[in-house]
Amino acid sequence: MRTMANEQVNSVNKAGKKPRSSWGIYVAAMLIAGLIAGFISLFLLADSLAALGIPDPGRITTFGLPLFRGLAWILMALSIGSFLASSFLIAPRGDNAALIDAPLSVDGHIATRTGTWASFGVAAVGLVEIPLIMSDLTGAPFFQVFEPSTMKMALTEISTTIVWGISVLIALVVGVLGLCGRGWSMQPVLLFLSILQVVPIGMEGHSAAGGDHDYGTNSLLWHLVFVMLWVGGLMALIAHGRRLGPNLAFAVKRYSGIAFMAIVVLAVSGLINTLIRMNISDLVDSAYGIILITKFVLTILLGIFGLAHRELTIPQLGKDPRLFIRIAIVEVAVMAGTIGVAITLGRTVPPAPRDPNLNSMQILMGYELFEKPTVLNVWTMFRFDIMFGTIGLLLAAAYGYCVYRVHKRGLTWNKGRTAWFMSGALGMTLVMSTGLGLYMPAMYSMHMLVHMILSMAVPLLLVLGAPLT
Repeated sequence: MRTMANEQVNSVNKAGKKPRSSWGIYVAAMLIAGLIAGFISLFLLADSLAALGIPDPGRITTFGLPLFRGLAWILMALSIGSFLASSFLIAPRGDNAALIDAPLSVDGHIATRTGTWASFGVAAVGLVEIPLIMSDLTGAPFFQVFEPSTMKMALTEISTTIVWGISVLIALVVGVLGLCGRGWSMQPVLLFLSILQVVPIGMEGHSAAGGDHDYGTNSLLWHLVFVMLWVGGLMALIAHGRRLGPNLAFAVKRYSGIAFMAIVVLAVSGLINTLIRMNISDLVDSAYGIILITKFVLTILLGIFGLAHRELTIPQLGKDPRLFIRIAIVEVAVMAGTIGVAITLGRTVPPAPRDPNLNSMQILMGYELFEKPTVLNVWTMFRFDIMFGTIGLLLAAAYGYCVYRVHKRGLTWNKGRTAWFMSGALGMTLVMSTGLGLYMPAMYSMHMLVHMILSMAVPLLLVLGAPLT
């Protein structure tokens, strides 16, 4: 590793360039997201508190809660993006060795170290966020919520603080494993675990309440995960370019596919979440709607940045990557501002629900069931499952694309393996989107049946498809 580092330094000196750190950019992005969220909350929180009947907790909480939330989201993005880079954007060493045994390159080590410290940062900020949330919910000043009884309530009874506590624990696990795992094989595991930091927080909030809340929660999870991949991946590319890492054009090419998918997912999930939460007329008649419009405009601006990269900067990567890095830094600043605006949605009173007369079944499950399930009619019911249904379709599409690539290279692939894998992937979509999945949260028998299918049958079918081969 030392030899490789010396070679990299020598090549840098010959080229007349010096590698530069990107931590200043990370800190700037955190401050942009946090400060925008904090100042918007100062102007809008009074209406939210009045609507909820909660006394003003003071400026420390009013400004500090969204500020630290902005820091946390940027740190989560940095953690996810760094492990994305060490897993799939930066090639490991050992071209002749099996990938699973390959050691990380110098650049890969730096990326995983960045992700590790970012995860520890998420844990630290999350620990501050918990008492801020309690102060916000109770209306008590920040320094008065550290009583043992109040903190016990925060960690055992308040859903918002509990999910942040879970994210803190996950972040600590990612940080510790990041210190230990130095080979490539550990990087996809760290990437997966870093994404899990987002999940508990996404399960709680406005989207988890009201009718169709299963659609709201699942679409929000997709939204958050791809925001983190998009923002974090771009920060990782900036760092890779600033430290003069090799094969930047290859990394950008891989990332561009993720960025395109992120834009599509953000558009679809955002539209779904908006339509199930509010009437279109409320977009211009409420502070919540105005914030949504602002977020939409900023997202469009980010799409323009992506077009500029495609037309202007990516073709010049081989000659001079500085234009790409400069535009990407501005893009990250806009991304951070967008995250800051989005954070205030969770602290702004949402408009009245589309249907105020929800029954208990709609409140608990998000939808209604009208018929007694039978062996036949469960297959005629259909309500697409946004989470597992989408995962099944994506797995099938990815496998089909890989089979296409194999045939394009003049090789052959066993049709039986394809049939097994497609049965597992599409079977998961079918089971979760028909009556079996619909009745799963309502009946113990259906719950156990679907549980067994998902935990035993589907994985077996996927493994028989030999996807890693």
